[in-house]
Amino acid sequence: MPSEIRNTLTVQEIASEWVVHPGDRLTYKIWFLNASRNEASLRVETQLSELFDYVATAASHGASYNTGSHTLTWDNITVNGRSILTLSFEVTARPVPWPISASNTNAITVVHGPTPDEYMPAIVVIRP
Repeated sequence: MPSEIRNTLTVQEIASEWVVHPGDRLTYKIWFLNASRNEASLRVETQLSELFDYVATAASHGASYNTGSHTLTWDNITVNGRSILTLSFEVTARPVPWPISASNTNAITVVHGPTPDEYMPAIVVIRP
């Protein structure tokens, strides 16, 4: 009997660089692996770290950016069954007085389909 694929959605955030300096530009990717046979419909909100500035118009899949809340939002994102979808955006690092780690906070709301069973954020170190 063949093994069943789990009904799961795995989410991982990946940064293009792990160590940056003020003014450096980096790309973040939020990777969704849908191991289910069913599609997942999602709303994704990314609260950017206060140590980053968003690069305007640099987000994929029609994300909107709210300057007041420093948040990117993707509405009505569909991850087909047994597939991978990648969202991306760019930021620049702000000045820091000493080396400090920075990460974004992602909130994933499932409209329908499998729910995330795992989430791994990317951590970046900003050096003066």
